[in-house]
Amino acid sequence: MDQGICLQGAVPVRATPLHRAEMVSQLLFGEMFQILEADGEWIRIRMEWDGYEGWILAVQARNLDQDTYLKLVNDDTPVVSEPVQFLKNETSGWRIPLVAGSSLPGMTGNRMTIGNEVFSLEGVEPKQAPVFSGTAASREEIQKSLVTTALSFEQAPYCWGGRSILGIDCSGLTQITFKMNGIRIKRDASQQALEGTIVPLISEAEPADLLFFDNDEGKITHVGMLLDPARIIHSSGRVRIDPVDHYGIFNRETSRYSYKLRMIRRMF
Repeated sequence: MDQGICLQGAVPVRATPLHRAEMVSQLLFGEMFQILEADGEWIRIRMEWDGYEGWILAVQARNLDQDTYLKLVNDDTPVVSEPVQFLKNETSGWRIPLVAGSSLPGMTGNRMTIGNEVFSLEGVEPKQAPVFSGTAASREEIQKSLVTTALSFEQAPYCWGGRSILGIDCSGLTQITFKMNGIRIKRDASQQALEGTIVPLISEAEPADLLFFDNDEGKITHVGMLLDPARIIHSSGRVRIDPVDHYGIFNRETSRYSYKLRMIRRMF
């Protein structure tokens, strides 16, 4: 099986190999993948970070030999924490815009090498994500970091399949927030709802717990992250902060509940 890496800012991942097919996710710079099959100019990939599958244009991928792929996968991988940051390709002279959540595999200081190309990061070096040691102090540190990260996306526009500050969906927001803090969770809300541990009551929930909401058929259709006992941040039209209680999310603009609470899960 071949493997590759994304060396562009944000690549659409589509449901089928067609230009106009629905975008179901995005592949950010530095994220790696396995190539499952090819169909003309399209390739079907499985993302290394979360196992998500979809189609991208082959010209937007860079193949990696197995040794390089395994080395980069197993290295510590810093993640861009600034909303937008530039990476210079020293080989070609191009400057590549990176969005928050982009991966920088193999980076030491502000430089990294992928294949025969050398890159240098402009601006601040990426921060190391806090590591959960199992203590209450460690948990509180990560919770604060997750809340700060999520708040940095406030007012970003909603985009189905989006995973960047330029356009992001509800599960993209939670996934990227956790990725920027070194925690892997799945891509879609329905997948995330199967991870972590159940929190029985909203009165027992803590900051950074994920709240899941269902439709009339009982299907999980929405997710957001708790900021404090009475507020949630989520992507609905835009990334916004709304009141939340045991019924669900209350929209002050419409004076009604917009999402019905189904479950709460703690992801670490």
